[in-house]
Amino acid sequence: MVARIIFGKQVGKAIRYNENKVQEKIATCLQANGIGWNDTTLSAQAKERFFQDLTSRNQGANTNALHISLNFHPSEKDRLTDNLLQEIVARYMEGIGFGDQPFLVYRHTDTHHPHVHIVTTNIRYDGTQINTQWIRQRKSEPTRMFLEKEYGLIPASGRVVDTLLPFQALEDPAMEYGESELKAKISNIVRDVVNTYQFTSLQEFNAILEQYNVYADGGAPNSKLDLTEGLVFWEMNRFREKLGKGIKASIIYGKPTKEKLTELYEIKKSRRSKFKARLVRVVDDAIAAARNQEQFAELLATAKVQVKFHLTEKGDPFGITFIDNLTRCVFKGSDLKKGYSAKKILEKITSTVNEQQQYNFLLLQKVLGSTDFANKPETILRSWRRQGLKLVKIQQKSSTKYLAGYYSLPPESFTALPETVQKWLRSHEPNMIDNSTSGKTKSVFNNADFMLEVPASFLSLLEQHTASYGFLLDPVYAHSSMPRELLQEARKKKKKKRR
Repeated sequence: MVARIIFGKQVGKAIRYNENKVQEKIATCLQANGIGWNDTTLSAQAKERFFQDLTSRNQGANTNALHISLNFHPSEKDRLTDNLLQEIVARYMEGIGFGDQPFLVYRHTDTHHPHVHIVTTNIRYDGTQINTQWIRQRKSEPTRMFLEKEYGLIPASGRVVDTLLPFQALEDPAMEYGESELKAKISNIVRDVVNTYQFTSLQEFNAILEQYNVYADGGAPNSKLDLTEGLVFWEMNRFREKLGKGIKASIIYGKPTKEKLTELYEIKKSRRSKFKARLVRVVDDAIAAARNQEQFAELLATAKVQVKFHLTEKGDPFGITFIDNLTRCVFKGSDLKKGYSAKKILEKITSTVNEQQQYNFLLLQKVLGSTDFANKPETILRSWRRQGLKLVKIQQKSSTKYLAGYYSLPPESFTALPETVQKWLRSHEPNMIDNSTSGKTKSVFNNADFMLEVPASFLSLLEQHTASYGFLLDPVYAHSSMPRELLQEARKKKKKKRR
């Protein structure tokens, strides 16, 4: 659960925003705590008058309105009934010290994840003001973490935004309380991105900010903003339209101007290099399993990677950007390796050869998933043969690479083995692998007898996948652990089975 609080001085604007959502039938008013007879059917004007009367009792308060959003993981949508949400909201408001305050609760349905908006005031009935200093750190965060455990909710990461969700999923409304609130909101987002993400250009910077519904405008070529090296940040809606008033970089905390960002590009470029291999493996797996652009993006999203295709006015692809929200790095396709342009990737995921790649990808995941690496290497290789798996060795300048696929499919459709398995093969190759075949590419299994032992279940694997890509198994991503660790883990599993 992610809890966010925005302060303001015009509670009426927050009420009107939510009531407009109700009129559009993308929100419902769940609760009207302490307002009349707790009547949610009161008109927007009546609700607004109630809060205006209350806030008028303290004319000296700089802040008298709070607009809170509680955001939950999409997988919790079915279990979060209206009654349960009201209960969670009540416990949350009690935890932050607003249990006796009047508040309105709206459930929004305009995003793929469940979330509620709460409108309240920090002015009590007697005109005194509730102290909201440090309320996020000292009250909201501890209450949020308590409720996550109490109700078994998927926890946030401890940051302002849960790293499991792209920020755009939170769909924060444009709450126009004033320039200071908008400045604080954009400043927090920009500061977080600058400090934690690795990017090397303004275009890559904007690719990240778009997840947060923010855009850094450097001006059109030869415009006044461009010639003066200016930078203005805008809040954007889901249609990528600018909202409210632009905020200059020079007045944002940390002053993320063009000049300062340019100084950071080279530093961030060196920092991101160690995370490149992880992204390459994720993209390779998605290419191997995807059949179209939409599925390609979905598979990357499961690995917390967002992809952005850049298109011409005619709709032709001319560039591609990957935002890895796990390692917080941004790469252009050309930065990863040769052949990763938008055009090349789209050709790969829509080609006829790709069906064979998908089949090999699925076969490899299934075989590796059932492999017990605690067994003898000879036993493992025989098992792979019986299941129709063929290995191909490619001798490169500085290393050896192993590919795997179904024995009767062409080697160009084979998929790379995870790095841990590659290391395991290299360590056992001198004793077990037949390298008699000449040439750059060597077939590891030259004995054709195992072809007769292929289980019939594998022959229908491709048809099952074609019918529904939901059959896809979770990708096995390579990592930096040594083969002995892989063997140790397998032995532990074996010991547990014996018990």
